[in-house]
Amino acid sequence: MWDVILEEGFTNATMTQEIFPRFHALNASKIYFYGSTKVGKSACALGIAHAFKHPIYIDGSDARLDFNALKETLIKLHVEGRMDILIAKHCPKDIFLPPLEPIILIGYTPSAPKNFMSKSIWPLRFQEFALLQKKEPNNTLLARFLKEGNLPETLHMSPTQRVRRKQEIYALFLGNQLPIFKALLRFQSLSVTTHHLYIQLKKILKISKDKLYEFMQFLQASQSILCVPPLESNLMSPKKLYFCDFALPYAFSHTHPLPPVFENMVALELRQYFYQLFYEDSWLIGRRATETFCFLPWAFPTNLETRIDHLLKHCTFQITHIYIITINFEGSGVINTRTYHAYSFTTFALEILPTLLAN
Repeated sequence: MWDVILEEGFTNATMTQEIFPRFHALNASKIYFYGSTKVGKSACALGIAHAFKHPIYIDGSDARLDFNALKETLIKLHVEGRMDILIAKHCPKDIFLPPLEPIILIGYTPSAPKNFMSKSIWPLRFQEFALLQKKEPNNTLLARFLKEGNLPETLHMSPTQRVRRKQEIYALFLGNQLPIFKALLRFQSLSVTTHHLYIQLKKILKISKDKLYEFMQFLQASQSILCVPPLESNLMSPKKLYFCDFALPYAFSHTHPLPPVFENMVALELRQYFYQLFYEDSWLIGRRATETFCFLPWAFPTNLETRIDHLLKHCTFQITHIYIITINFEGSGVINTRTYHAYSFTTFALEILPTLLAN
């Protein structure tokens, strides 16, 4: 009975999930995918498993499974050659793993077992979104990305379906902590400390400081939020607060300004290329060896050179590259011997950013 359920697991999973190419490859025999809810962890694993003849997929949320009784079945499938890759999603940490390669484990937080390589999975980057929307003209591609967000789960839904589905996803993911999460959305792209958030949230919610600190740690560990530290920071420094789905505020608020959503979108795109991301003033900063890349997300720039000049005068670090990311404005110039380049987000994400670290 157990072997039938396990063998059907992969087929059932591929029937309920859209599998599309992501920029992730299996470069280890034992790998652990982690990240927030519905960002595409399972889709990545299932996409890899398509190249195998006998994939086994275990969903830890399947109420039919008795994990204490699975050991013999997994050994049997392995010995009989009926399993050449194993995917285990949200399973108990003590689940029996057969002497098999490859094995892919899936979880929310980076708690990989010994000898497993951890791989974080983020939602769709703009390149991936563009590949999935080949019929969409470039001039409307960004508008659609901004409106729909980067969550693979809701790609082809109507606006109403998308809003309701995102609400359902986070209600299931966070349970009774959803009101706290909803309250955090208004701080998108702002510099905050957890203490400041506590002071603000306790005005509208019954919440303890310990509960909020624990919740924020979980959100960071699961990559549900991205907290970018200042360039010169200490434990008490405020961090920029971004969400793994930059368009999430639209699902929980009838009105939300564009600039923080746009900045959040740019920050996530940069995070895919710069493992360490910082901020100072309005700049987002990525570093490579002796080079410092400064990015200014500015949806609709006005008095561009005046503002850049003002920001440069207050910089406390050496700048080697300056990029302005906008909705549709492009141009370049020189301010006090420093050259800047302004690109639309579409050009920047598809053409410029992928080449920065390759040069």
